[in-house]
Amino acid sequence: MRPLQTKNDLIKFAENNLLERYTAIHRAFHGGTVENLGGFRYLYHDLSGWILKLISKYKAEYYVAIIVDHLYYRIGVLNNVSWKYWEGDKSNNKLYQGDNPEEYKLLRDKELGNDSKTRELN
Repeated sequence: MRPLQTKNDLIKFAENNLLERYTAIHRAFHGGTVENLGGFRYLYHDLSGWILKLISKYKAEYYVAIIVDHLYYRIGVLNNVSWKYWEGDKSNNKLYQGDNPEEYKLLRDKELGNDSKTRELN
């Protein structure tokens, strides 16, 4: 298993291994924007990995998970993101932090009910 070390590695792996039936997602890789949301745990059972968010040129959003499974990587398409499982702030590695770690930390805290603005209002 070749290690994935950069955002480009994640994108290339996803492009090359995503099933052909996901034509809209393949088009989004080439004509849209790709954001690395960083490292997550429990993407598939107890397995961790990364999530890429793709936005097509028509503004459709797709979430592609690259899951680390002991000896190889798996790939999946998600309907949404469970921010409570984001772990990007537990590493100094940019690949795990994602493209906007401060924003993701706020999303995780909000989903976990740790949002300071919410607590101030109560």
